[in-house]
Amino acid sequence: MLSRVAVNRFPFQVGRKPGINFTATSRKTSRLHAVMERRDRQLYLRDTDSTNGTYVSRRRLRGEEPLYHGDVVHFTDFEVRLIRERGAATAEPDSDMITSMPALSKNLAVGIRELQELLDQKMVEPAFQPIVACIEGNPTHAY
Repeated sequence: MLSRVAVNRFPFQVGRKPGINFTATSRKTSRLHAVMERRDRQLYLRDTDSTNGTYVSRRRLRGEEPLYHGDVVHFTDFEVRLIRERGAATAEPDSDMITSMPALSKNLAVGIRELQELLDQKMVEPAFQPIVACIEGNPTHAY
């Protein structure tokens, strides 16, 4: 099941420890597994020497690393995606959210940031094709 959590208090702590910002349910996650900091409107993630590691876009996190819109982060077998919401109805003009899924999976695809950059720079153009039923005479369902 997917859930969304606002990343709006710093340092933003992730782990199994009760009372921290984001509590993961996996026993493989350390009590204080990782910490997110915000400096100059940029999020940074640091693993706190956890036993099973933290991964950003399927690469093991070493030291501190900046996080970007669309990054997929694994805290052991707990998966989250960072989404930057611009103009959301929040206390700040830009709000960072994480969408989480409690299993190591490929459900949150990597590459969303790269695709968004291609669209923003008009290097690709989206093509809309109708979705139709294969039964003769049925109208178009969606684009």
